Amino acid sequence: EIGNAYAVLSNPEKRKQYDFTGSEEQTCNHPSNGRFNFHRGCEADITPEDLFNMFFGGAFPTGSVHSFSNGRAGYSHPNQHRQSGHEREEERGDGGFSMVIQLMPIIVLIFVSLLSQLMVSNPPYALYPRSSTGQVIKMQTENLGVIYYVNKDFRNEYKGVSLQKVEKSVEEDYVSNIRNNCWKERQQKTDLLYAAKVYRDDRLRKKAESMSMENCKELERLTSLYRGG
Repeated sequence: EIGNAYAVLSNPEKRKQYDFTGSEEQTCNHPSNGRFNFHRGCEADITPEDLFNMFFGGAFPTGSVHSFSNGRAGYSHPNQHRQSGHEREEERGDGGFSMVIQLMPIIVLIFVSLLSQLMVSNPPYALYPRSSTGQVIKMQTENLGVIYYVNKDFRNEYKGVSLQKVEKSVEEDYVSNIRNNCWKERQQKTDLLYAAKVYRDDRLRKKAESMSMENCKELERLTSLYRGG
């Protein structure tokens, strides 16, 4: 029925005849321009699958297509438009391959990210106890006396030069953290003093002056050790 409806609606002459008679049967069997209609009634020019593909699949009808120009019908052979199952499989395969090509940059990015995570290992120490990794054994660097924590296998794996390299990394991380924290303390104190001056608030001024500045004091201690004081 869908194919018959398409046969009538796609043909201006059939559609005009249908509007005049109101009967699909008379429309399909009615001769046009004195010539016999060799469609054998309203033989479906298009299948429901072809019609569905036209609207939703972006494809053209795979059956025989009837085009009309100046009242004359033109016919194309079914083999010119109908594809075999093998050809459709090839098209689907090509579509899948093109999609893989489009997604290739994302796939490569994910692969590189996973590879980098596998290659980068966790440091053998922690500046604070970390039970999740077993780094709970307390140790101290020989140079600056920085406290750090390792796991139970650390002493067997790191000795001599390798231990010195680890302790150097520990001290560099520790000093970096102390320097950042000192900068935050100084910034906070500066903001409080500025607010106290603007609002003439002695309470804010006293709060700023009473700040302990522990990180800045520790940074001064480390600086003196670097200088040999």
